[in-house]
Amino acid sequence: MPADPARISQITQPSRTATSEDAAVKTLSLGAREIEITSALYNDVDGAAENGRQFSLIKVSRDIYQAEITGQNGAYKVGQTVTVIYPRFGLSAGRDFMITGITERWGAGITSLTLWG
Repeated sequence: MPADPARISQITQPSRTATSEDAAVKTLSLGAREIEITSALYNDVDGAAENGRQFSLIKVSRDIYQAEITGQNGAYKVGQTVTVIYPRFGLSAGRDFMITGITERWGAGITSLTLWG
């Protein structure tokens, strides 16, 4: 029984490519570059789905803030999500951020949070 030509073509390729692009991102980020991610995914459908998932994560604009709070020593952990409500910087309605760094000054009762989101 001869092998299926489509199957032969698939397994003899050293790699396959899936691409995504968004004109709005190109307009906002003129210096945006192409990103190539290598994985061990076998099927083209799985590769396209993973490409779309990672593209959705990358294309959103993210901000990093440094916040100092008092009287909260030991209350936060890296990886925890917090909502910041602050009238400046467009945060008056509140926005979720992930804590990526914590510096605590126990004697002064001050906690510095590095926030990403």
